[in-house]
Amino acid sequence: MSWRKIDTRIWNDSKFRDLSDDGKLVFLFLLSHPHLTSLGAMRATVAGLAAELGWSVERFAEAFAEAFAKGMIENDAKACYVGLPNFLKYNPPGSPNVVKSWAGLIDLVPECEAKVQMMARVKGFTEGMGEAFAKALPKAFRDPFLKTMPNLENEIENEIENEIEQEKEKKSSITSNTIQASADPFNPPSNDGLDGLDLARSLGLDSTDPHTKEVWALRRALCEIIQPACGDNEGFSFIKNFSEDLVTAIKTGQFDGEATAIALDIAHDCENANSRIRAYQARTQRDMGYVPRSNRHNGEAAFVVEATE
Repeated sequence: MSWRKIDTRIWNDSKFRDLSDDGKLVFLFLLSHPHLTSLGAMRATVAGLAAELGWSVERFAEAFAEAFAKGMIENDAKACYVGLPNFLKYNPPGSPNVVKSWAGLIDLVPECEAKVQMMARVKGFTEGMGEAFAKALPKAFRDPFLKTMPNLENEIENEIENEIEQEKEKKSSITSNTIQASADPFNPPSNDGLDGLDLARSLGLDSTDPHTKEVWALRRALCEIIQPACGDNEGFSFIKNFSEDLVTAIKTGQFDGEATAIALDIAHDCENANSRIRAYQARTQRDMGYVPRSNRHNGEAAFVVEATE
């Protein structure tokens, strides 16, 4: 596709307007990227896109995360998938023949869950354009989920089996008291079976405390979802500080136990972000009023507003 439509009303859009200057440039860069297919998706990586602009990966990732957090960009870093969910709304196919040509574009986009969602979205949009466009839609779009269903099914089954096995090991370990908390409660051995229970204990919560389960889930999510994308030192440092501060706020009555559920929801929202730790830091500051320790002045509270969903 040699040209794109950019609706001038984009400058009236609140999501776009709220982006930083770097965020605006990154979004327009993706929208006009020569490798972006007419489906609104392409194979790309943050590092590669940053190199094209001559930016550092850190600078590009931070700007990219802004638009991602607002739902303006889709990304599966593992699959190298980048997509713009509203692309067809402003760049619809000009004729049924254009729709037919999409058959040759499908394999240019990496297979992942985001691709399945994109294909389903394309199907719904095209069918809404009328019978001629609907009939021209390539067969692969008619039930995109079937294309990846076997792999997804196996992954889900394996994940469930692993979760069950892990839960059995945890219960056995906790009941027998044969496993002791790690010397470093924020970086326990991978095979200790404790996940976040060690964190709960280190902060004075025992197994009967109603907050232990939430802390356990939060610590596990932060370590498994947020930390891997940002490097051990930076990731664990933030996880350690944030977890301590949140549980302290709960124990002192500033928050109730639901605050950990909010923090957990934010972690899952940031799961596909390229710069997860920065996206998580931004969301906890915005949604929970969290002030990172490096930004705090003497005596300033860790959380300056009440947590909101």
